[in-house]
Amino acid sequence: MPDVQAASIRFLQKSIRQQHVGNSRGECRWCQARLPLDTAKTHVTQCDQIEKPCDLCSQLFKRMEIQQHQQECEYREIVCECGTRLKKKEEANHNSTTCAFKEEPCPLNCGERVKRYLVASHSLQCFCRGYSLHSQRVQQDCKKRAKGGTH
Repeated sequence: MPDVQAASIRFLQKSIRQQHVGNSRGECRWCQARLPLDTAKTHVTQCDQIEKPCDLCSQLFKRMEIQQHQQECEYREIVCECGTRLKKKEEANHNSTTCAFKEEPCPLNCGERVKRYLVASHSLQCFCRGYSLHSQRVQQDCKKRAKGGTH
């Protein structure tokens, strides 16, 4: 008989809880929505106005903004065309100093732009090889030769 009594008490407690909580309403402190208290737990897991930290930089953003931020976050990992993995905020320095696929002017001043990893082979074949220290006129003649002009 005690098991029936305990079960009856649990049933009554649950019934009373449902009546009072189910009929009570509250306001979400983030979006100010009025909702039944029995849905508050679910609402909190879905409310777009609640702030959460970015997994990459720890800065706080509203749930509705976090996905957009993570696509633009300076701390997200990117892969350069040269294959190097780096953070977005490091890209400019990488491109200006070490990226093998970025172009730079021919060191012999032929006027061509050459990818860094090709500078050595370009320098061996460059029409201006041997002319880099000569006058501006010689360098201009070299540039004409490189473009297919006459010697």
